[in-house]
Amino acid sequence: MARIHIIYPDIGSGYYPNLNHGIAFLVGSLRKNSHFVSFHHITSPESTEQVVLQTLCNEPDVVGFSLCHNQSYLAEQYVRAIRKVRENIFLIAGGIFPTTDPNEAFKHLDVDAVAIGEAEYNLVNLMNAIPQGREAVYQTEGFYFRIPNGEVVKRKIPPLNPDLSKLPWPDYSIFDVNRVLKESGGWLTMILSRGCPFNCTYCCNSVLMNLYPDSKDYFRRPSVEHAIRLIKHNLTYAIGVKGISFDDDLLCQDKKWFLDFSRLYNHEIGLPYTMNARIETLNEDIIHALKNSGCRIVNVGVESGNEWVRKNLLNRNYSNTQMEAAFSSLRAAGILTSSYNMIGLPFETRDQMLDTLRINKKLRPYRGACFYFFPYPKTRLYEICREFHLLRADYEKLRGYFGSPGIILTHCRPKDARRICDRLRLLLHLNRILTNIRLRYIGSLLYYCMIPFASYISRLLVGSSGLKSMIRAFVYRTVPSSIANEKQKEGKIQ
Repeated sequence: MARIHIIYPDIGSGYYPNLNHGIAFLVGSLRKNSHFVSFHHITSPESTEQVVLQTLCNEPDVVGFSLCHNQSYLAEQYVRAIRKVRENIFLIAGGIFPTTDPNEAFKHLDVDAVAIGEAEYNLVNLMNAIPQGREAVYQTEGFYFRIPNGEVVKRKIPPLNPDLSKLPWPDYSIFDVNRVLKESGGWLTMILSRGCPFNCTYCCNSVLMNLYPDSKDYFRRPSVEHAIRLIKHNLTYAIGVKGISFDDDLLCQDKKWFLDFSRLYNHEIGLPYTMNARIETLNEDIIHALKNSGCRIVNVGVESGNEWVRKNLLNRNYSNTQMEAAFSSLRAAGILTSSYNMIGLPFETRDQMLDTLRINKKLRPYRGACFYFFPYPKTRLYEICREFHLLRADYEKLRGYFGSPGIILTHCRPKDARRICDRLRLLLHLNRILTNIRLRYIGSLLYYCMIPFASYISRLLVGSSGLKSMIRAFVYRTVPSSIANEKQKEGKIQ
């Protein structure tokens, strides 16, 4: 048995409180193989002394950092501090940042290894090798190692296991699940599938898919029966769950699978749920299945309201007319909608940004989010930004997707982008608040009255302080549908 301490910086991401499913699966695999796991979820600024103290008191053989790009700056100081106290401790960086840009990870972080891609099996193999010494560890597949002479040794990336039912159950006990549940209004997040079959130019999935020798297996889902068992397992970590938020990129891509899943879900689980979908997948049969199985909200990536931008920059090939029809069909079925949007894309003009605001007024989503575009390394849009010198000088220090445009804007002033983004956020927040209190009909009037305060309201509702979390928890609460109450009465959900 070896000991690992996992550190997860998660400050100002705009999503906390939430659960990291990748870490939960890693912990489940490690504990199933009898390794000791301790965990530090950093959700507010902490001194390096605090982080080092909590790390070393667990006496780990390995310290692992799970990092996205805009949290890596935190890891730099923590790695230096831990290394200063225990020079020979084995340090690993994993997550989307080291996976997609291992050279930058080694450049900025004094770590011994970078985990590439999915690591449930690979990390267990590395931990098994720890008692045998460094030379044995350096042979582990799925990692890049920096050996003592400074050279980086790249081990083979093993193929993906297409059968997700072979994975151990995820272990969410390391998270403060009760806090997450309380601040999300009783909705518990989980994930059943892996990957996405589409190739959007801004998304890290297009990079991750090509890491593996068997990219055809990148998009995977378990059998319907295993998916239901996984849901029941995840529900054991929380009491009083009112609904489930499925974080899968595209759970309804396979029509037959989803129709079978929705029927069994309705019978075995019965809780209301939310899920992500693409316009192309929302046909009549899928919407009917969503309605009958208790889906309350469908999240759709609008991204841009300008058709030219979507097609030529984002590789999303559907029309505004198709979007309006899909949103209308969902609304007719009694299903609420959510729109995801981006502002500040390469070469985007002010009028194209306004198209995104305009389409959301037409679509009338119940809720949504507006992010500033962030160029993930190795993606097609990142390469375009680099080629045309659009990367900001402080690109590596960007902290999130909410504060300011993530690239140099060439066809629009930054203050125009911020104004449009704030106005869209105001629209989306008002839609949700007024729908919850059944005053949606005064939305347009109130929206135009509040435009002068859009910037302040936007900052208030995307932050993560205690007060802001309380506000979000109140206005984002959704009453579960009757189907859940019926199933609970029947004793099908414990």
